[in-house]
Amino acid sequence: MTRLAVRRIAAWCVDWLIIIGYAAALVPLGLLLAAWSVRLSPAAWNAVSFALLVAPVTGWLAFWEAAPRGASPGK
Repeated sequence: MTRLAVRRIAAWCVDWLIIIGYAAALVPLGLLLAAWSVRLSPAAWNAVSFALLVAPVTGWLAFWEAAPRGASPGK
């Protein structure tokens, strides 16, 4: 494996660790919603999940890629 490949895999891991950390930070919110007995349809839960996890992560990565440096924090 070349040195560049190792660096790219390490960069990918850093990016994913940040994303996993953000997802883990949302766990207390999920527990709170469960404690409040929030009842939503599966489609509504998908929309909430998209709004709280998928859209922010996508926007965060797009922000970093559009920056002058043109790379996410791992890169």
